[in-house]
Amino acid sequence: MRVSELVNLPINAIEWQPSPNVRIMGKGRRERLLPLWKQTCVDLRAWLAVRGPAPATELFVNARGQPLTRSGFEYILNKYVQTAAERYPVLKQRHISPHSLRHSAAMMVLQATGISAKSRSGSAMQTSRRPKFTCGRTQQKSWMQ
Repeated sequence: MRVSELVNLPINAIEWQPSPNVRIMGKGRRERLLPLWKQTCVDLRAWLAVRGPAPATELFVNARGQPLTRSGFEYILNKYVQTAAERYPVLKQRHISPHSLRHSAAMMVLQATGISAKSRSGSAMQTSRRPKFTCGRTQQKSWMQ
């Protein structure tokens, strides 16, 4: 998920039933449905309890109850990276950005599930710098449990 998609995510984009997922309006106004891990659901419910009744329709808000911005997200990320670097000094040598988190999460899913990464075929593949990976619906459900 892109950081712009995350900070603009409305509360009603989360669907808890029948299986937890989030509906995202992505790049090119394409709609995507992303499954949520069990721990993510626990964390989202805890956030909603803390968030309270802010007037903003966005899921993530700042301390003033206003929608979180991309720069606000980067500020929070940098703050936690600095804190983590005290315990894990190797982080001082790394550039951690919202974009690097996005790719790390995608690789975690592929490694944790044992899903073989199948690259999308077609002419788009020839012109793209990176392959796009897909997995089947049954594989998605198995790693969520």
